[in-house]
Amino acid sequence: SNGAAWALMVDSDDRIKEPSLVNELAGWARPIVVGRASRPGKYFSNYWTNMDHIAGGQWYADGFDFLPLFYMKRRGLFQVPLGRALFLVERNALTKFAKVFAKTAGSGIDTYRRACLAATDAGLGIYVDNRKKYADLFDPDEVNEDINLNQTYTDMFSSNCNISVDFKEKTLRIPRERGLSLKDYFEKYADTQTPVIIEDYAAAFEEMSVQNILKVCGNKQVSIARRDSTEGLWANIQWFQHGFLKDAAKDISDLSKQSSIEDFSVERSSMLGVFDWALQKYCPEILEKHFTMPKYIAQDFLQRVPHEIELHYRDLWPSLFIGVNGTYGGLHRDVFGSSFWMYVIEGEKEWHVIDSVEGTDMFHSDAASVRHFHDVVRKGQLVIIPGHRWHQVRNLGTTATLAGNFVSRGSFETMEAVVKEGEETLSYYRELESTLLAPDFDVSVDFDEGDMTWSKFRNQRKLL
Repeated sequence: SNGAAWALMVDSDDRIKEPSLVNELAGWARPIVVGRASRPGKYFSNYWTNMDHIAGGQWYADGFDFLPLFYMKRRGLFQVPLGRALFLVERNALTKFAKVFAKTAGSGIDTYRRACLAATDAGLGIYVDNRKKYADLFDPDEVNEDINLNQTYTDMFSSNCNISVDFKEKTLRIPRERGLSLKDYFEKYADTQTPVIIEDYAAAFEEMSVQNILKVCGNKQVSIARRDSTEGLWANIQWFQHGFLKDAAKDISDLSKQSSIEDFSVERSSMLGVFDWALQKYCPEILEKHFTMPKYIAQDFLQRVPHEIELHYRDLWPSLFIGVNGTYGGLHRDVFGSSFWMYVIEGEKEWHVIDSVEGTDMFHSDAASVRHFHDVVRKGQLVIIPGHRWHQVRNLGTTATLAGNFVSRGSFETMEAVVKEGEETLSYYRELESTLLAPDFDVSVDFDEGDMTWSKFRNQRKLL
């Protein structure tokens, strides 16, 4: 009705149990939130954490995080690929959500899958609140709906990012970890070329707040990245001078207030924000005063090369990003096959990460090995991406992040392959060839090594 802030959409098979449902879901301040509902005595819920796709059908797939969410061992708000039965939709998103449903209506049992994927593509992420059981789901016809959790399909489909690709495992959430040992990080993630989100490392970055960064670096000159569709540009980005960092940060914040994911258009403003601004080069004092390198990244082989030997990539990172709400660069891979890390200081970052499809035969079984990860990295979380992986990142809210590229166990091989391919034409790659790829270069890692101060991190030099 006119003036209502929210619309509650309830399916006929719902029996609401929690009187505070609307207030609880509205408290998340998200465009669309699904309240957790399940069928009593059955392994059946109104949301999925993974799905298989088949033309004309709708299929559940067992997500690695479904059981912890279903049994409420992990409670909170989680983005999911599909939700139904109990939606709370924010007023400003209702019209857009209604249009999505109108376009997918008449698709039979496939309607919810199509609607949820279309909503995600339109910037309306589906989130589920599983802190309580808000409703029971019941089946008046007592239809047998036992689920085959092991059923998989190998058909082609378009992922919900901007490329089409085959893969057996379909879209995956990025694994999340707390209390992850260095040994487990290397063996579970670096060695298997799998991205990971570290949820409990905010303390290491506590001093790298936006307030401290602007206090120390606010009067430094910065460039602003703008999106540019000119063919051949890395990530479709160009840089332009924009005055002081403190002024750029204010301009980005003001622009973000005028835009949202629902109404943002590149035509109206192509500004992405401060993008990959090298703190080591332009404001090293903030690193000396406040920065600690997490143990997962600290044993960066680039830092083992003595400073008297020229090595361009050793001296670039970490860098600062301040992003405009709703904006994103093009799908791209980072330089020289290196791994990438990002810590979110403010806002949220929506990530798509996909294995390279180069050399893949889409009509053969090796297409099953291509993986696509889609997730949101939130304030206080650290994400680490394997070397040479395609990725695309969108700003959710005004964002401030620290990031960098590195080479260590797990990405040494991807670095070596990329460097050898381009060493004849790129001088920076020739530097890597004569240092990291020297026969006696130390590529060992110490599982007992911890976080490093900036000084220790920068002085890991080895004799070459």
